Amino acid sequence: MNRVGLAFHPDCLLHVGPAGLAECPERIESILTSLKKHGLYEQCFILTGKDIPIATKEELLLIHEEALVTKVLTAHKDITLLSDKEYFDIEQDTFYCKHSPRAGIYSLLSLHKLQLKSIVSDWGNDRINGTSNKKKLDSGFAVVRPPGHHCKYDQPMGYCLFNNIVVAVNTIKRRYKHVNKFQRFVVIDWFSFCCALCSTNKTLCYMPHAHDSWRLFAPMKGRASRQWESGYVLGRS
Repeated sequence: MNRVGLAFHPDCLLHVGPAGLAECPERIESILTSLKKHGLYEQCFILTGKDIPIATKEELLLIHEEALVTKVLTAHKDITLLSDKEYFDIEQDTFYCKHSPRAGIYSLLSLHKLQLKSIVSDWGNDRINGTSNKKKLDSGFAVVRPPGHHCKYDQPMGYCLFNNIVVAVNTIKRRYKHVNKFQRFVVIDWFSFCCALCSTNKTLCYMPHAHDSWRLFAPMKGRASRQWESGYVLGRS
């Protein structure tokens, strides 16, 4: 029987901004409620709380500019000085509150933990810390927020503070740098925003997407003429 992991950290609910945004705590609460209602939650291998370690600044810097990392981790300290609200706007859909750094980090680490438990098999002991790290999962689902795929190398945007999936992939690549099979990943991103960060390394970003002139899909992302300089990004319209 396949084992499916489900990662969720309660601190992801603490990232709270302006009312009316689709990306809100209720979004992941409704996902968890639906999974429990249909009996799927209990069938998963649950990763939460202390199962999910904190990320380090060094791991964030594998992908992001130091100015972005410092800004996200410390900007909440300015909220009381610069705003009479409990959050601070970055752009139309992106904000900080005092709990945003923890929410962003646990969003990233939930993905990282799922990846580790899914890919690390019985090839041997963990070469970093010498402990046994047998494969426990066949697949996984991270219920996290803020999301990450809009975030650029140097700019939070589109609800996203860190590009969590690309940071998680590169953390594993570095940790297991002597294991060839952990050096290639496929990232499937419907809206294709991970491309800029995937295109600079040997991570393959495959993007099934569509171009429909702003009606549903991300604007200008699905044109047949859309090309990337790197050979590591594939697109399909």
